[in-house]
Amino acid sequence: WAPSSPAASADDGRWEIAAASAGSADAGLRRRAAWELGADRGQRSAKLLAQLLRDDDALVRSTAAAAFGKMRGDLAADLVSAAARDEQWAVRRQAVQALGRTGSFRALPALIASLNDGNEDVRIQAARSLGRSGDRRAFEPLRAALAQSAGDLRGAVIAALLSIDPVAAGPLADLAV
Repeated sequence: WAPSSPAASADDGRWEIAAASAGSADAGLRRRAAWELGADRGQRSAKLLAQLLRDDDALVRSTAAAAFGKMRGDLAADLVSAAARDEQWAVRRQAVQALGRTGSFRALPALIASLNDGNEDVRIQAARSLGRSGDRRAFEPLRAALAQSAGDLRGAVIAALLSIDPVAAGPLADLAV
Protein backbone atom coordinates (compact mmCIF):
# COMPACT_ATOMS: atom_id res chain seq x y z
CA TRP A 1 0.00 0.00 0.00
CA ALA A 2 1.15 3.51 -0.71
CA PRO A 3 1.39 6.17 2.02
CA SER A 4 -1.40 8.69 1.91
CA SER A 5 -1.35 12.43 1.92
CA PRO A 6 -2.24 14.24 5.17
CA ALA A 7 -5.67 14.94 3.69
CA ALA A 8 -6.50 11.25 3.35
CA SER A 9 -9.60 10.10 5.14
CA ALA A 10 -9.37 7.53 7.91
CA ASP A 11 -12.45 5.95 6.35
CA ASP A 12 -10.75 5.02 3.08
CA GLY A 13 -9.33 1.79 4.50
CA ARG A 14 -5.82 3.11 4.91
CA TRP A 15 -6.15 3.37 8.67
CA GLU A 16 -7.17 -0.28 8.93
CA ILE A 17 -4.20 -1.33 6.80
CA ALA A 18 -1.83 0.84 8.84
CA ALA A 19 -3.24 -0.48 12.11
CA ALA A 20 -2.78 -4.06 10.95
CA SER A 21 0.74 -3.31 9.68
CA ALA A 22 1.70 -1.81 13.05
CA GLY A 23 1.72 -5.35 14.42
CA SER A 24 3.70 -6.84 11.53
CA ALA A 25 6.88 -8.83 12.07
CA ASP A 26 8.44 -6.72 9.28
CA ALA A 27 10.09 -3.58 10.69
CA GLY A 28 9.72 -1.84 7.33
CA LEU A 29 5.96 -2.30 7.42
CA ARG A 30 5.84 -1.07 11.01
CA ARG A 31 7.77 2.09 10.00
CA ARG A 32 5.39 2.76 7.12
CA ALA A 33 2.46 2.13 9.43
CA ALA A 34 3.81 4.66 11.93
CA TRP A 35 4.05 7.34 9.27
CA GLU A 36 0.55 6.59 7.99
CA LEU A 37 -0.89 6.63 11.50
CA GLY A 38 0.64 10.05 12.08
CA ALA A 39 -1.16 11.38 9.00
CA ASP A 40 -4.48 10.30 10.52
CA ARG A 41 -3.93 12.57 13.56
CA GLY A 42 -6.65 10.82 15.54
CA GLN A 43 -6.76 9.45 19.06
CA ARG A 44 -6.96 5.86 17.86
CA SER A 45 -3.79 6.42 15.83
CA ALA A 46 -2.04 8.08 18.76
CA LYS A 47 -2.52 4.99 20.88
CA LEU A 48 -1.05 2.73 18.20
CA LEU A 49 1.85 5.13 17.69
CA ALA A 50 2.50 5.02 21.43
CA GLN A 51 2.89 1.25 21.12
CA LEU A 52 5.33 1.72 18.23
CA LEU A 53 7.39 4.08 20.41
CA ARG A 54 8.23 0.95 22.45
CA ASP A 55 9.20 -1.14 19.40
CA ASP A 56 12.45 -3.13 19.49
CA ASP A 57 13.60 -1.46 16.26
CA ALA A 58 15.07 2.04 16.75
CA LEU A 59 14.00 3.13 13.24
CA VAL A 60 10.41 2.20 14.02
CA ARG A 61 10.58 4.17 17.27
CA SER A 62 12.15 7.14 15.48
CA THR A 63 9.48 7.11 12.77
CA ALA A 64 6.72 6.85 15.37
CA ALA A 65 8.19 9.83 17.24
CA ALA A 66 8.40 11.83 14.01
CA ALA A 67 4.79 10.90 13.19
CA PHE A 68 3.69 12.47 16.47
CA GLY A 69 5.01 15.73 15.00
CA LYS A 70 1.96 15.72 12.73
CA MET A 71 -0.36 15.74 15.75
CA ARG A 72 -1.25 18.60 18.06
CA GLY A 73 -2.32 18.82 21.66
CA ASP A 74 -1.82 17.38 25.09
CA LEU A 75 -2.39 13.73 24.17
CA ALA A 76 0.42 13.80 21.60
CA ALA A 77 2.74 15.57 24.06
CA ASP A 78 1.95 13.11 26.84
CA LEU A 79 2.51 10.06 24.65
CA VAL A 80 5.75 11.16 22.96
CA SER A 81 7.41 12.64 26.08
CA ALA A 82 8.79 9.27 27.19
CA ALA A 83 10.55 8.86 23.83
CA ALA A 84 12.63 11.95 24.67
CA ARG A 85 14.47 9.58 27.07
CA ASP A 86 14.96 6.72 24.57
CA GLU A 87 18.33 4.94 24.54
CA GLN A 88 18.93 5.97 20.90
CA TRP A 89 19.78 9.63 20.25
CA ALA A 90 17.99 9.68 16.88
CA VAL A 91 14.74 8.64 18.56
CA ARG A 92 15.23 11.30 21.24
CA ARG A 93 15.87 13.97 18.58
CA GLN A 94 12.70 13.04 16.69
CA ALA A 95 10.71 13.00 19.93
CA VAL A 96 11.99 16.44 20.94
CA GLN A 97 11.14 17.82 17.50
CA ALA A 98 7.64 16.31 17.72
CA LEU A 99 7.16 17.72 21.22
CA GLY A 100 7.93 21.17 19.88
CA ARG A 101 5.22 20.80 17.27
CA THR A 102 2.44 19.64 19.60
CA GLY A 103 1.72 23.15 20.83
CA SER A 104 1.15 21.73 24.31
CA PHE A 105 2.47 23.28 27.51
CA ARG A 106 2.87 19.69 28.76
CA ALA A 107 5.83 19.28 26.42
CA LEU A 108 7.85 21.90 28.31
CA PRO A 109 9.38 19.66 31.06
CA ALA A 110 10.65 17.09 28.55
CA LEU A 111 12.02 19.81 26.28
CA ILE A 112 13.82 21.55 29.14
CA ALA A 113 15.26 18.23 30.34
CA SER A 114 16.50 17.59 26.80
CA LEU A 115 18.71 20.68 26.99
CA ASN A 116 20.96 18.45 29.13
CA ASP A 117 20.89 15.42 26.82
CA GLY A 118 24.18 13.64 26.19
CA ASN A 119 23.85 14.22 22.43
CA GLU A 120 24.39 17.68 20.96
CA ASP A 121 21.87 17.14 18.12
CA VAL A 122 19.17 16.44 20.72
CA ARG A 123 20.16 19.56 22.68
CA ILE A 124 20.05 21.67 19.50
CA GLN A 125 16.59 20.36 18.66
CA ALA A 126 15.43 21.02 22.23
CA ALA A 127 16.59 24.64 21.99
CA ARG A 128 14.83 25.06 18.63
CA SER A 129 11.63 23.53 19.95
CA LEU A 130 11.69 25.71 23.05
CA GLY A 131 12.24 28.79 20.92
CA ARG A 132 9.36 27.80 18.67
CA SER A 133 7.14 27.39 21.73
CA GLY A 134 7.69 31.00 22.79
CA ASP A 135 7.01 29.91 26.36
CA ARG A 136 8.60 32.38 28.77
CA ARG A 137 9.18 29.57 31.31
CA ALA A 138 11.89 28.20 29.00
CA PHE A 139 13.95 31.41 29.16
CA GLU A 140 15.95 30.66 32.33
CA PRO A 141 16.79 27.04 31.40
CA LEU A 142 17.91 28.26 27.98
CA ARG A 143 20.00 31.00 29.56
CA ALA A 144 21.66 28.38 31.78
CA ALA A 145 22.30 26.21 28.69
CA LEU A 146 23.95 29.17 26.96
CA ALA A 147 26.80 29.13 29.46
CA GLN A 148 27.58 25.50 28.55
CA SER A 149 27.14 25.75 24.79
CA ALA A 150 29.35 26.33 21.76
CA GLY A 151 29.03 26.26 17.99
CA ASP A 152 25.69 25.21 16.53
CA LEU A 153 24.19 24.61 19.95
CA ARG A 154 25.10 28.14 21.05
CA GLY A 155 23.46 29.53 17.92
CA ALA A 156 20.28 27.52 18.53
CA VAL A 157 20.12 28.62 22.18
CA ILE A 158 20.61 32.29 21.28
CA ALA A 159 17.96 32.07 18.57
CA ALA A 160 15.55 30.47 21.05
CA LEU A 161 16.22 33.13 23.67
CA LEU A 162 15.64 35.88 21.10
CA SER A 163 12.38 34.21 20.02
CA ILE A 164 11.09 34.08 23.57
CA ASP A 165 12.16 37.53 24.78
CA PRO A 166 14.19 39.67 22.36
CA VAL A 167 14.67 42.48 24.88
CA ALA A 168 15.98 40.29 27.71
CA ALA A 169 18.02 38.11 25.36
CA GLY A 170 19.67 40.97 23.51
CA PRO A 171 22.54 41.49 25.99
CA LEU A 172 23.03 37.71 26.27
CA ALA A 173 23.32 37.40 22.52
CA ASP A 174 25.95 40.18 22.47
CA LEU A 175 28.01 38.38 25.13
CA ALA A 176 27.83 35.09 23.29
CA VAL A 177 29.51 36.31 20.11
